[in-house]
Formats: sequence, structure tokens, C-alpha cells
Amino acid sequence: MSCFRVALATTELAVGGAERCLTQLALGLDRQQFAPEVYSLAARPAPARAQLVEQLEQAGIPVHFINATSSSQLPAAISRLSGLLKEQRPELLQTFLFHANVVGTFAARRAGVRRIVHGIRVADPRRWRHWLERIATRHANRIVCVSRSVAKFARHRCGIPTEKIVVIPNGIDLSRFASSQAVSPDQLGLPASKTFFTCVARLDRQKGIDWLLESLPSLLEQFPQHDLLLVGDGPDREILEATARINKIADRVHFLGW
Repeated sequence: MSCFRVALATTELAVGGAERCLTQLALGLDRQQFAPEVYSLAARPAPARAQLVEQLEQAGIPVHFINATSSSQLPAAISRLSGLLKEQRPELLQTFLFHANVVGTFAARRAGVRRIVHGIRVADPRRWRHWLERIATRHANRIVCVSRSVAKFARHRCGIPTEKIVVIPNGIDLSRFASSQAVSPDQLGLPASKTFFTCVARLDRQKGIDWLLESLPSLLEQFPQHDLLLVGDGPDREILEATARINKIADRVHFLGW
């Protein structure tokens, strides 16, 4: 009996939440029944951030990189992905994140892929994205939303029909942390006398860290022995550092980096 061919496409494959979910899905599929292949619109990530790619390759799952570097290359990305899908001939394409949803839809239609599943993981405020998402999702069989709030956003802001939406929260393999050891603050160059509120996230507007920093002064007044630890990096780091200074809490907010 032949295996059910599955294509999984994402915007990029550096370590991140959506990328980790794609990887866990690909690795978790029963290889007696399914034959997965993975597609990234971006180039192969730098070695320090290529752990997910390495996991996929070690498991014998083919990984393809489209090498698109900007939105102007989307037509070329559609053409390249379409060609790769024609070679694999998947019975289903599942996409993760906005760019992969859009590019994947048009590439799949060119390649004759009959079943398309999209993934919506954030409530992005940009209206032009809502418009493109609405066009792309017309051709999708199902839309996987990561939470009920994102599903509500998809219905009301993107105009996606309720009957197409399925909510599947992130799965977390707790066994990965069974042998984890605590790290003391001084090992990270932090004040040993402090307790930390900790946020692990990409430093991007989507994550709401600007709101967190605006709300933080009153919280720190209630908890004078606590500081905030931000673990992660992203395009808004300088803006967030400035926000901490403006709110006079720069000495209580620690940016640990990626």
C-alpha cells in the first residue's frame, strides 16, 4: 500500500513556535502511512538556528528551501514551490504562517493539489493581510487556528467561514524538559537577590510586549523584589528598550537575547 503524501510549508525554518509545531507534526507522522516533505519559502537558517532542519533531515524527511528573500520574489516563490509540488505530487498541503498560506495556495492550485489546509497563528492587525488571507482561504479546505481567540479573529476580521475553521492548540512534549536543571540568576549576569517575571517571545509587535512594558510600573510597585526578564530577540528590541527607559524601569527590565 502506498503512503499518503503530505506537503508541509512554512515561511522559514529557524527556531520558532510555528516552525517547531510543523517539525513536531512531520516527525510524529506514522511513516508507514504518511510520506511527509517540508518546504521553506526562505533560505536555510544559519547553523546556530538550524536545529529544526537538522531534526527533520536526521529523520530522513526531505526539506526544500525556496530561497525567497523579499515580498517582491513571491511570484518566483509560487513558481518554484509549484514545480516542487508537481514532483512530490502530495495529496494534501498544510501551510503555516501568512506568507506560506498565500504562496502555498497559488502554488498548490498550479500543481493540482486537491486538499489545502491553512494555519493562522496570530491576530495580525494589518488590513492588507486580511484581504490576501481572505482570497487565499477561499481555496482552502480547512483553516487551523491556534486558539479560540485567533479563530474569532479569523471569522470577524478575515471573513473566513466558521465551517472551515478548526482550533488546534499547540502541543508540547513535556518529556523534553524532564532533565532540565535550574539556572541561577548570577549565571546569566542578573541580580541574585531578585525574583523574575519571565517572558519568552520574539520581540515583535504581534507579541504585545509593548503593552507589557506600559503596564509594568504598577506591577513592579506591588512586587518590589521582582524584575522582568525578556528572553528572545526581534525587530522591536530597540523600541522596547526605549519604552523601558521612558517608563523609568530600564533597571528592572533585563533583555537576555535569543
